[in-house]
Amino acid sequence: MSGAVELVAICGPTAVGKTSVAIALAETLRERGEDPVAVSCDAIQLYRGLELISGAPTAAQRAALEHRLVGIAEPSEEFSAGRFAELAEAEIAGPVLTDVNLELGERGEGPVEIRTAVRSGPVVAGAIGAAPRWEYAAIGTPTSRAVAEV
Repeated sequence: MSGAVELVAICGPTAVGKTSVAIALAETLRERGEDPVAVSCDAIQLYRGLELISGAPTAAQRAALEHRLVGIAEPSEEFSAGRFAELAEAEIAGPVLTDVNLELGERGEGPVEIRTAVRSGPVVAGAIGAAPRWEYAAIGTPTSRAVAEV
């Protein structure tokens, strides 16, 4: 395995410049020989046609840095937190995990498997859209986690 895998999380409210920061960071990473992509974790940006109200990256921004999980669903489509977690996990861990498991297999060892759980309870875990909708945000005990098994 070739060193540690880094994941950079850029967080903040809508329209504060997270995409611009991600693009600037991507340029620096490319200078180091890396091939960065952005994986959106925005509950509204995943819907097509809501680019303006969600602050989704523009076509020019998407040309400067590949963005995944943006505009992948119709607004009328049912889309659960669990489904999103599966897609995000595949985007973030999938390619790396495949390489790790190939190496483990070559050594005769079992694969690493990752499972994601989303639970509910009394803690607001994040905002979904505008302030009036916050009461509908991911509400749950702070036990949601990814579990790795060997």
